[in-house]
Amino acid sequence: MTREWSVTRLPPNGQAVLGVFDLNMGLPCASLERLAVMIPEGRYRLELTVSGRATAGTLWCPYPDHRLPELLQVPGRTAIRLHSGNVSTDSSGCILVAADHSQTEIEHSRPALARIINELQQAEAQGDDVWLTVRSQA
Repeated sequence: MTREWSVTRLPPNGQAVLGVFDLNMGLPCASLERLAVMIPEGRYRLELTVSGRATAGTLWCPYPDHRLPELLQVPGRTAIRLHSGNVSTDSSGCILVAADHSQTEIEHSRPALARIINELQQAEAQGDDVWLTVRSQA
């Protein structure tokens, strides 16, 4: 089975680009990217992979296996992840996720990231592929 998730970006607010991260299960999350380094719009496979930064302790991971969601085959980019953070400068090109947001910041990112990782672990266990479509609001 294929699971289809999406990020729908809102118009930029300064250097921050908030969005709605929808796992198609009700209760969407919030997303945040830096305007200058947003990933290109498109559809990307999402997998849990070991993060070197999480292993080194410079990026938070809820589990000791240090696996974080990674978007695969992003044109011209590598190691693009979903991870926790609160402001756009907490990312150097990845997508930050959280439960809530204000005008330019997100809040409660760790519980949202843990929820996403749990869903990816479940998909893995069931042999499902997970795809993330990133688009801007029309």
